[in-house]
Amino acid sequence: MFSCRHALHSQLADFRYRMTRMTTHRLLSVLVGPLCRLRHSMVVVSLLVGLVVLGVTDPSSARAQGIHRSSSELEDSQTTHARKLFVRGMTRAFLEDYEAAIAYYEQALGLTPDQAPILSALAEAKAAIDDATSALYYAERARDEAPENAAYHRQLAELQQQAGAFESAIRTYERMLKRHPENVDARMNLAQAQIEADQPDAAIKTYETVLEGDTDDPRVHLELLQLYRQVGDTGGIESSLRALMRHRPADQLYPHLLGRFYMEAGRTQEAIQLYENLLRRRPGSINVVMRLASLYRDAGRPAEAESLLQDIVNDADASPDQFVARARSLTDDSEFRIPEDDPELRATAERLLQRALQLDPEHEDALAMLGDLKYETGEYKRAAELLERALQKNPRSPDRWTRAAAALLHAGQARQAADVADEGLLLFPGRASLLRISAYAAMQVGQNSVAASRFQQAIDALDPDQSEIRSQLNGALGLIYTRMKQFSKSDAAYARALDANPEYADAANNYAYSLADRGVHLDRALRLAKRAVRIDSTNASYIDTLGWIYYKKGDLEKAQSTLQEALRTGAASASVYEHFGDVSQALGDAKAAREYWKQALQRAPDRDRVQEKLNALQDD
Repeated sequence: MFSCRHALHSQLADFRYRMTRMTTHRLLSVLVGPLCRLRHSMVVVSLLVGLVVLGVTDPSSARAQGIHRSSSELEDSQTTHARKLFVRGMTRAFLEDYEAAIAYYEQALGLTPDQAPILSALAEAKAAIDDATSALYYAERARDEAPENAAYHRQLAELQQQAGAFESAIRTYERMLKRHPENVDARMNLAQAQIEADQPDAAIKTYETVLEGDTDDPRVHLELLQLYRQVGDTGGIESSLRALMRHRPADQLYPHLLGRFYMEAGRTQEAIQLYENLLRRRPGSINVVMRLASLYRDAGRPAEAESLLQDIVNDADASPDQFVARARSLTDDSEFRIPEDDPELRATAERLLQRALQLDPEHEDALAMLGDLKYETGEYKRAAELLERALQKNPRSPDRWTRAAAALLHAGQARQAADVADEGLLLFPGRASLLRISAYAAMQVGQNSVAASRFQQAIDALDPDQSEIRSQLNGALGLIYTRMKQFSKSDAAYARALDANPEYADAANNYAYSLADRGVHLDRALRLAKRAVRIDSTNASYIDTLGWIYYKKGDLEKAQSTLQEALRTGAASASVYEHFGDVSQALGDAKAAREYWKQALQRAPDRDRVQEKLNALQDD
């Protein structure tokens, strides 16, 4: 695409502006500058060429464009009127009144048929109102009327690309290049059209032709890099990366990409050499150190790998902030970071953070980052301790309050988790994440009323599009109301959970069990239980619920076979054994009932009702 400045300067150089009318001079002084802001520089070209053709500028400048008109034609009254219509059309196009512009252009074209500038302007205006068919028609006519003008070729090709006619665009660019083989922009555009037409090999050849000339544009190497990757040309990938390194020596992306390329190709020694060179240029780069250490280990040189890591961890000149920055560079989502599942990454990040804390035991960022790392590896108690220390340094981070409370909850310290969450809510009232932790913590310690209130507050604080979390919170609220024996509220909460996410198996299972336990709406309970089992067919609790519903409906054989499936999962809880005992007793098998109830007590010794069942069986 021509730049506006280039289009105007080239035209102004060729055309020595000599206005024949004061009104035209004034119009141009208004139009030429603002036209640079139009969407397509083609409009500027059309205007300038059109004004020349139609007699606004010096006829000698028209000859510079290869456009020949006799003086009698220039003075022709029809041409004069067409010129005025054309200028009016350009004015309306500038004001984005394209329908009016089209009307003026069509009148002008009727007076002076086959004028390429008018045809080109019509194509622009038709494209602006999304009339692609007409735009292509006029653009093709403009190109055919003035095939020596590269601008018309480009306009047609661009419109063809916009219409998705990539093969046609390719032919247009190829035809243009036959007339203008030196036009690098056209060749670049041809390559783009070939890419859009899913012709990567052709695009590669076109770009390589560009590089064979005087052009060594890094943009070409970038495009080639993507294409070489697409077709699997390893030699091309390597040469493109090396060219980009030459063009942009300060950009660390390309050396890292080349290093990764060597690593994936098994060219370990070349990768080592590259990263050793990088490390000499950037001795403080933790990313380079980590990659080089990994390569040393792959090459059977573990001592050198450990020496590198020791150097960055034991750097006597580094400050706590620098150690933290090195750790952060390993965990940030950057182009160069080591994969998250690399244990060496986490171990090194932890060593760096611990080194920072040795120098400054209360370094806030080191405490917070190390706490996050411990949380992610399941060391919840240690994570909570570190995060709480970080909060003492700076309590203005709601996410840190949430993570600290969640760590305590995972560590089995529900009451402390509730305290931390509630303290965070004093600073950040209504924060949904803190409300959730507070609710689950209250739920675990048996504070059902508090939990219900917190869950409802958390639900109310959610954004409308958070349907997954809304489903989970309503499911938990349903469980709380079931515990409180407020069954109308629990049923409503479960229904809302399943409305938000019909595939939420926990909500379907718990709702089904609640209905079955009460002996109400058993058909609905059966449908819900089947849904839960369909979603997770290996979940012993879901299968147990289904078996229990069959028992409640009096279908003892199905209940027995279903509970046997639950036992076969190997993850059966005390409830499964208790229910199997109940079914066995109902089938008249007291011996089996006694055995299953005993196994239930072994798994949950505090189940008094199971002991009562055993006592009653012995009394009988």
